[in-house]
Amino acid sequence: GKKSNVTWRTVVAPLTFLGEKDVFVTLFFGSIVYTVWSMVTSSTSDLFEQKYGLNSMEVGLTFLGNGFGCMTGSYTIGYLMDYNHKRTEREYCQQHNLPIDTRINSKTHPDFPIEYARMRNTWWITAVFIVSVAVYGVSLRTHLALPIILQFVIAYGSTAIFTINSALVIDLYPGASASATAVNNLMRCLIGAAGVAAVQPIIDAITAQWTFVLLAGITIAMLPLLMVEMRWGYQWRLERHERFQKKENKA
Repeated sequence: GKKSNVTWRTVVAPLTFLGEKDVFVTLFFGSIVYTVWSMVTSSTSDLFEQKYGLNSMEVGLTFLGNGFGCMTGSYTIGYLMDYNHKRTEREYCQQHNLPIDTRINSKTHPDFPIEYARMRNTWWITAVFIVSVAVYGVSLRTHLALPIILQFVIAYGSTAIFTINSALVIDLYPGASASATAVNNLMRCLIGAAGVAAVQPIIDAITAQWTFVLLAGITIAMLPLLMVEMRWGYQWRLERHERFQKKENKA
């Protein structure tokens, strides 16, 4: 059998992805959304026990909303992404006078606007996510049903955005999907861990209402990253493609 050579280089290689502007921008935005969702989830037990006097069994049941949100998010967004990809494929075929049923992806046609195809839905999903997070803190003053519904929506939004982002990062680096996924997980877990550690001190300092308004604000502040990826991601990806082609030709 062939011995697999795990060297420092193979371990560190995926981290070089973060030097690619489009990959970094996409991953960083996704990590922030993931972190906000983690902060909502990790603060649930304390907040629900304090505000609604629930015991730990009852608190456990409230997490079902969150769980269903994650499931629905990953399930429906798959269909939505397929639909958008086909729609963008058709538009591409019309622009380039190709037969309408030509199968197109960023490997066969590097100039296919995969960023646009993937991110067509990111805007409205992010908007719903931001509004839900902003209202979440205030909703803790009302009936328990409202924060649970909002948790469903927040979980739906963050899972949907994360699914789109994961697909996009794999598209940006065709042929290195395992490494792309590894870097994605590393980045969101590091930033997520920092957020989870910070959420309780922030709530203690500025109350739950303002904490979630602040988190919604941070997400809004990250929106330019989406615009940057939509505007320049295509160009950066083509430059990288050319760079790799040159390397291959030299080799």
